[in-house]
Amino acid sequence: MILGAGAGTLQILGPPAQAKLHTAIHPHAAPALADPHTTAKPPAGPVKTEPALAPRGIAATTPRPPNAAIPPPDDDLLIAAEPGSATRLPRIGADGRIPLHVYAAGWDPSDGRKKIAVLVADIGLSIQLSADATDRLPAAMSFAISPYAVQNQALLARIRAAGHETLVSLPMEPAIFGLADAGPRALLTSGSRDSNAIHLNWALSRFAGYVGVTGALGPLRGERFAASTQMGDVLATTAGAGLLYIDPRIGVAKADPAAETALAQRNVDLVLDSNGADAREIDQRLMQLEAIARRNGAALGLVGAATPVMIERLATWASRLTTDLIRVPVSAITLAQRAAIVAAK
Repeated sequence: MILGAGAGTLQILGPPAQAKLHTAIHPHAAPALADPHTTAKPPAGPVKTEPALAPRGIAATTPRPPNAAIPPPDDDLLIAAEPGSATRLPRIGADGRIPLHVYAAGWDPSDGRKKIAVLVADIGLSIQLSADATDRLPAAMSFAISPYAVQNQALLARIRAAGHETLVSLPMEPAIFGLADAGPRALLTSGSRDSNAIHLNWALSRFAGYVGVTGALGPLRGERFAASTQMGDVLATTAGAGLLYIDPRIGVAKADPAAETALAQRNVDLVLDSNGADAREIDQRLMQLEAIARRNGAALGLVGAATPVMIERLATWASRLTTDLIRVPVSAITLAQRAAIVAAK
């Protein structure tokens, strides 16, 4: 977690260095880090993933009850990026516990209704909107936190207490690279494996206690990097650390979810706020998401930013969700898909 000493609000890491790109959804200047999990020097090597995971055993843990608080970061699930470094990265515990299970939001696996999940991205860039989303949205809705925001402990504790599981948004080269900017720490197709590993570890070290990562960063989806061979390194690293991956691209073939390098991953089914959707369009897309869930048995919606209108429409929709569907966290819908695939093999 990245903290501003004594800070009472979230801060963006600084103003853009220049305005040459049309879409800038990140800060360019980072302040000195002041947190026991991180240092100003980014991790210089790949994430350490020992002990190894037994991939087919990941669905065996019993979920915590719905609406239960998420536990705080566990030191046993963190490892120094380098010997003696204060920068810590997620890992599988010596006892075999994985972050995906330990920090997952609660749900009832005995409920046989069709599942619907929503991932809300860009949490952390506004303390007020992040707090509103935390307090007004059901615990089953999961949050993706921007690595470019300076979090404070109070907000992250508030998110955990409300029962929302969290993911890290990975800055990755988008399809419109050159017109949109994923930031100075973006994973790039032109970057070396070492430089991308450093940027990945930087993002993973920004805070602790999350279930996975996603390529959704505000309106960006990281399409160009996700389609490159280097994406395999990212999936291997995150799987080895016991994390899931949510691919924000719709209708794109994904790696075998039963493979060891894809511990648990899932594609988004529908983006709820693309192209500046207004309240009416958001409501229509939520109805579309319900239809997908009824047709396929499960559906995952993505929100690029927790705007006031989006928070209001999500809260209203959640309070009226029909009885044939059940809201579940992102981890539940992802693990359920993987368990079904593994069982079929």
